[in-house]
Amino acid sequence: MPRPIRRHGPHGPAQPHRAAILPRVDLEITRGRARQRIRPIDGLAYLIGAADDNDLVLADLQFPESHSYLLRSPIGLTLCWLGDGPEITVDGAPVLSTSLVPDGARLRTGPYEFRVRLTWPVSAAPHDGEFPRSDVQGEVVTAEAAGTYPVFEQPTPISLGWTGSDA
Repeated sequence: MPRPIRRHGPHGPAQPHRAAILPRVDLEITRGRARQRIRPIDGLAYLIGAADDNDLVLADLQFPESHSYLLRSPIGLTLCWLGDGPEITVDGAPVLSTSLVPDGARLRTGPYEFRVRLTWPVSAAPHDGEFPRSDVQGEVVTAEAAGTYPVFEQPTPISLGWTGSDA
């Protein structure tokens, strides 16, 4: 008997969306010219650079087309610097490649400065290493008020039996 085809996407079974446990992130431009000072980060990745197709376009000749990006995940927000153009710092500490960005952090690169605001849904806000249960829908708490970030188990490495020799 043939197995049923499992569909993923709009025609598949309704399941809770994984984005429900991601923090809401707002990037406030505190130094530099901008029409819109506060930029919500809705997607998983937020690209920053001089190219017109970036999420945040930096209008300065010292920046490459792709300078850095912010990545939302269940553990918070990660900043990834691509290594080209002006150095980027998180609260004054230089980022060599990636850095976890806490709520309220100041990001600085070239003539620009940004402030990051993380807001966790109550159902996903970390509390003593566990997610709290709440009957309140839509209420939010900041990561600062929650105290700690959620703790996730690290995957166990597996061995495929290859030792690197051709023997």
